[in-house]
Amino acid sequence: MRCPFRPSVLLACVVMLASATMSAENQSREKIPCDYFGAGCLPFACVPEDTVTPVRFLDSTAKYYCRDKCRGDGECRGGKCDTGTGRCTVQLKSTPPEPVRPVFFLNTVSVFLPWSGKPVVGAGFMNEIALSKTKLTPRPDGGWITRELSRNYFTWGLDASFAGQAQFFTGDLGYTRYCPGAILGITNLTGTAVYQRQGMEIWDLYSARNQDKIGAGIGVGFLKNIYVDVEALTPADEIGGEFYFPVSIRYMRDLVSDFIPDRFSKYLPPSLR
Repeated sequence: MRCPFRPSVLLACVVMLASATMSAENQSREKIPCDYFGAGCLPFACVPEDTVTPVRFLDSTAKYYCRDKCRGDGECRGGKCDTGTGRCTVQLKSTPPEPVRPVFFLNTVSVFLPWSGKPVVGAGFMNEIALSKTKLTPRPDGGWITRELSRNYFTWGLDASFAGQAQFFTGDLGYTRYCPGAILGITNLTGTAVYQRQGMEIWDLYSARNQDKIGAGIGVGFLKNIYVDVEALTPADEIGGEFYFPVSIRYMRDLVSDFIPDRFSKYLPPSLR
């Protein structure tokens, strides 16, 4: 803007320039939403609302907004922050890892509750294999992360219980639906086909002191680690002749992952592990 050198006109120019500056500052203060995992603000920063410290970890509950200057790489959606100019520069990332199929190896401790007799404590193993894969998105630190939790799993497990002369061996396979946020702390629903051997010499395939049973079971998982299973079993050599409805409670932990690398878990945010 060029202004003639006259006092009245010069004053008007100063007022106009001040107004333009204030308008620009007000616009810079406006919060423009951005999606950290989608459309960002490059070359500007994308930060949580009212953040004070530079972003290092994702907060899935926060609302993200654009800001004129970045303070670290974590505010640049996987890019680099030029602290001199306060601008984000796009960083060519390596090819993202292949989608991951979540697989869980779970150790279980169970309490078998027959309708007659005393409770029997046992231990076992459960394997859950997702029916779909999860896609990965860039992390603030330049790595990769997933926010997707597979909902459908193929599951199978083995369990052995011993109490004096009473012995139980149970195997099951079926389908698990992961449903976080359900009522009463329910996180999983499972339907399985069940085989059970009960007797005093369960390792002997031909002993008359054993009885084989087959049937179906329904399981309800609470708080991710506790299962309550109800089964309907009938003798395998007399199907439909008589039914039994045992109940069992299982507690499980993913202890096997300490020895078997789990690709899926390392891509989860800490709050979802």
